[in-house]
Amino acid sequence: MTKTDNIVQIFAAIVLVACLAASAALGTAISAEAGRAQLVYTDRATDGDPPAVALGIAMGAFRGLFVNYLWLRANHLKEEGKFHEAIELSSAITKLQPRFPRVWAFHAWNMAYNISVATPTAEERWQWVQAGIRLLRDEGIPMNRNDVLLHKELAWIFIHKIQGFSDDANRYYKRRVAEEWTWVLGTPPALPENTQEARSIMNSWFARVANAPDTLESVINRELAERRAAVRPEERDQVVSKVRELVDRIRREAGLQLDLDLLRLVAYYEAYRSAWYADSGTLRISLAETRRNRALEALLEDERFADAWDRLIPHVRKRVLINDYNMDPGRMLRYMERFGPLDWRHPAAHAAYWSAKGVELGLRREGVEGFNTVNTDRITVHAMQELFRTGTIYYDLITNDYSTLINLHYTDTYGEIVEMLAARGGLTEDTRQRAYTLMSAGYENFLKDVVRTYFRMGDIETAERYRQRYITWPGRNINDPRE
Repeated sequence: MTKTDNIVQIFAAIVLVACLAASAALGTAISAEAGRAQLVYTDRATDGDPPAVALGIAMGAFRGLFVNYLWLRANHLKEEGKFHEAIELSSAITKLQPRFPRVWAFHAWNMAYNISVATPTAEERWQWVQAGIRLLRDEGIPMNRNDVLLHKELAWIFIHKIQGFSDDANRYYKRRVAEEWTWVLGTPPALPENTQEARSIMNSWFARVANAPDTLESVINRELAERRAAVRPEERDQVVSKVRELVDRIRREAGLQLDLDLLRLVAYYEAYRSAWYADSGTLRISLAETRRNRALEALLEDERFADAWDRLIPHVRKRVLINDYNMDPGRMLRYMERFGPLDWRHPAAHAAYWSAKGVELGLRREGVEGFNTVNTDRITVHAMQELFRTGTIYYDLITNDYSTLINLHYTDTYGEIVEMLAARGGLTEDTRQRAYTLMSAGYENFLKDVVRTYFRMGDIETAERYRQRYITWPGRNINDPRE
């Protein structure tokens, strides 16, 4: 052995020792961070898990190969039309590898599209569509918070499956979304024709929820601080919380918690109380007992708790949004300021929320595929188009009557969003380097719709203004406007 060989061996030994020392120093910190961020495999099976979960855990280092087999098998079952069998396998994969986004998308699509259309009634279909939504919103996205694909898939279910017309039960889906979000947020205020005023009114209405205290204790503390500030110093110690008393009585007398069920019953009470036909001599409609809670109604009608209700309900709505729907009220308000007076009873509003959120979070990651963000941005554009066409909702919670009209508040929003999204779409949407782009084509078609809409309304001046924009818009595709 030569002297050179000895030097190489000594150097290699030093490098080996240094690497082992670094591994020991960093291993604990990396393991702790992986656990905190849930970047770990499932290491135990729970009751109700498919047998494949226990088997995959037992296989240890060979788990990856086993998951590959499950994935191939699930795809094969789907191609054979055995959708229910594929559900069990895909559920096992999501538990074994929760950081595998495509299996979440596969699993949700299978339920929302394949299994739903195989059921005979609209009610059953809606259960499967909801199952797909909840899988992505409540499980898949929390496990993969910055993944663009999962946000895109969830937005697509809202804009295509629910808001679209390809499913025979689409009208039923739209009613259920309107019903559910009337429970969650209440009926939005009527909006004026002026777009800026409409935005201001809708944003102020929702801001009460977004800016509500995060905890019940904070609600009570704010109430006590404001009430004590309104009385003389010697009377401040006598001030007690009406919110605390109200919550105690809701739980004790009405048997309810501060959750969606409380909001549901409050929504029915308010809808029935404000309905023109409630005491009509020609049309008598009464609330079913499943939609009533006599003790709760007594508390709602008690004038002593009027201020307490005004403080409590926005807080409950905020907690339901966060806990039950995995939605950020602050982000919702920000999107309302950006896009327009979003009515959350409309499926397209949810499509806009999830698509915009997915791109925002995804752009923070390195290596995110550009086509994923572009495709997700297009869902945001489609959502603006649907809100223009059907964004004015009339829904009666008591009779379940549902109708939509055009919403002119989104007339300019579409163009603003197209320009913003095209700027980050790169070469794909760069009209200076491409003769044809999809977003430009979409905006041209949208402007044609706008011109026709104002013309049919008899507003010829506005129709002509948008026709001129269509003709002179610099982002148009290669079509000659003079032809």
